[in-house]
Amino acid sequence: MDTKRHGRRDYEGLESRRKQAGRLFRHGKRQADIVRLLEVSRQSASRWYQMCKAGGMKALGRTGSPGRNCRLNNKDFAKITEILS
Repeated sequence: MDTKRHGRRDYEGLESRRKQAGRLFRHGKRQADIVRLLEVSRQSASRWYQMCKAGGMKALGRTGSPGRNCRLNNKDFAKITEILS
């Protein structure tokens, strides 16, 4: 597996892989099978299995935007836009 980062992460691709693992779990595949088939770590397969078991396929979807929440509100953005205009 390539560990080098090239640009931005493919969040849709990551979600797709998690959901593929979920479908395989539903069809009776074991965590070890997921590791080999999807070329992921044991930790990832285990985490996905627990997520799928607890919350179904929905739990394997996107979790939201990565990183910190924005500290600016709409009023702050408007003020910045006015200053920059």
